[in-house]
Amino acid sequence: MEKAQKQSIKKAASWDELVAILCALENADFSAREIELIARNVERLRDGSDLKVALLANHTIDLLPGYLSALHALDNVKVESYVAPYNQYFQEFLTDSSGLLAFDADVIYLDLSIPSLSPKINHQFLQLDTEQKNQELDRVVDTLQQLASLSKQKTNATLLVSNFVQPSYAKAGIADFQLGMGEVEWYARLNLKLIELFRDDARTFIVDKNNVLSRHGKLASTSVKMYYIAKMELNESALSELSLELIRYFKAIKGLTKKCLVLDLDNTLWGGVVGEDGVAGLKIGKGYPEGEVFYDLQSFYQTLKQRGIILAIASKNNSEDAEEVFREKTDMPLSLDDFAVQKISWDTKNKSIEAIASILNIGKDSIVFVDDNPVERNLVLNALPDVAVPDLPTDPTGYLPTLLKKDYFEKLFLTEEDAGKLEQYQQNALRDASKNDIADIDDFLGNLGTTLTVLTADKKNLPRAHQLFTKTNQFNATTQRYSTGQVEQFIEEQQWDLTLFAVADNYGDMGIVGLVLLEVRKTEVRIDSFILSCRAMGRGIETAIMNVMKKRYLLEGGKNKMSARYIKTKKNIPVATFFESQGFSVDIAVKGDGEGYALSATEVDLLKCPEMEIIFGSEFGDE
Repeated sequence: MEKAQKQSIKKAASWDELVAILCALENADFSAREIELIARNVERLRDGSDLKVALLANHTIDLLPGYLSALHALDNVKVESYVAPYNQYFQEFLTDSSGLLAFDADVIYLDLSIPSLSPKINHQFLQLDTEQKNQELDRVVDTLQQLASLSKQKTNATLLVSNFVQPSYAKAGIADFQLGMGEVEWYARLNLKLIELFRDDARTFIVDKNNVLSRHGKLASTSVKMYYIAKMELNESALSELSLELIRYFKAIKGLTKKCLVLDLDNTLWGGVVGEDGVAGLKIGKGYPEGEVFYDLQSFYQTLKQRGIILAIASKNNSEDAEEVFREKTDMPLSLDDFAVQKISWDTKNKSIEAIASILNIGKDSIVFVDDNPVERNLVLNALPDVAVPDLPTDPTGYLPTLLKKDYFEKLFLTEEDAGKLEQYQQNALRDASKNDIADIDDFLGNLGTTLTVLTADKKNLPRAHQLFTKTNQFNATTQRYSTGQVEQFIEEQQWDLTLFAVADNYGDMGIVGLVLLEVRKTEVRIDSFILSCRAMGRGIETAIMNVMKKRYLLEGGKNKMSARYIKTKKNIPVATFFESQGFSVDIAVKGDGEGYALSATEVDLLKCPEMEIIFGSEFGDE
């Protein structure tokens, strides 16, 4: 970092100004002192926090909060951290007056290492028989299981548990694999047991610290001198790598990941320019270096599609030429059908991207644009600053490593809805095409054959409920972002009613696309959240859902009033008049941010909506 840049950071007068300065340095390799400088100014200008992170460890991690706050500021996210006293992880959960419990973290990161957790394994490994090694392994796993249980009992935080780093050198040397159970096997078994333990735990997730340090280089990650002086197991460069890995989780927890990848074609999806080189001259395929580079890139994009990321094309090209490539190059991993939207024309890329966002009904800040041409990238950056545009190297062999390092598309869970996302958007396109053939919108909606299934939230569908809370922006009355722990609390506690809604029609199954969270009080109910996926908007489904809730509580449930709030954001304008359209009146007595609304049982009316079949889960009986 240059001296002038450091001075600008020190002189930044506001959070937004600081973020703008840092974004210009996004690809910089910050030193420890530069991280300290950034973190100090983040604390100076941070007003409140977007994410509260508690750190518990049995080794020194006091420098980690600086990396988290500095690197997160690049994404305009304010992180506040709490570092528990050294080696006091059990005490922090068990003491009611502990700093951890008072901090009320959104995320707890637990990073324990074997030297302190199991001195026998660290110092006496070769003296232990297989049974003793297994006993130590089970004891370590039990410790983590107890801590995960305490985290659930005492907090609503999402727990991130670091796995264990295999030593760089085995105590038995190259004879390790000949032992009854060598160190390599012991650590592998331990980390596999953690996977088995937490695989189905919606509150606890494993951070693959062993892999993070392997990528970075284990020997390059430590300072032996600092370990003996201060029990600091990781040096500054390793802390930076670990921070970037944690930020992947933090973004997924807060719903800050992207939904759509827009790709250029020539020299981006394949090597060469189809208009100049012809289909035969393009570089894509196995058996030769240039072709395999783009084959592996397409394979990566295919995996993103399987993870529920929408693929789209924005290319300056003759559409006939591009279609010929997909038609003739049948050995490519991607086909034209893998793209939900194809904008192949001579329009500018920013116009194509705006059209893609409109067709998919998503915000431009949900889009990542990949193009080999720096001129096109800069055009989009300037015209559409909300779109993420990775800076690709000039050598195509660097494209995939660059994209793999990015944290654009991380998710805590992969759900059934994710697996079918492309098909669902293609079904939406068919619906839109049918709409154009019908003059009356009511006839169109009535003929869709829509089925609305009402489901009680449970642990099975918790991951999808969490996704809706964190990812839905447009039809979201309050945009409250709840952690998996809080969602679990809503499911378990009687004062909350978390109801999910699944939609299907003649064109296919859209899966769970909506939810309503109500706080049930003695004589009234309060709508805390009313959420509907953008894929289901404009079909009257929101009215059908509201009718269900009105009937359940006001017409048949004996409650006197239903209240709600609308908190305006840049994106949730579709909800601005929703409650009034449903018969609610503005009510200044409704506490909380935003506009308050209320509907009394004496004034309730079930509103007309497009014809659809409503099916209730077994939990609702014969409602």
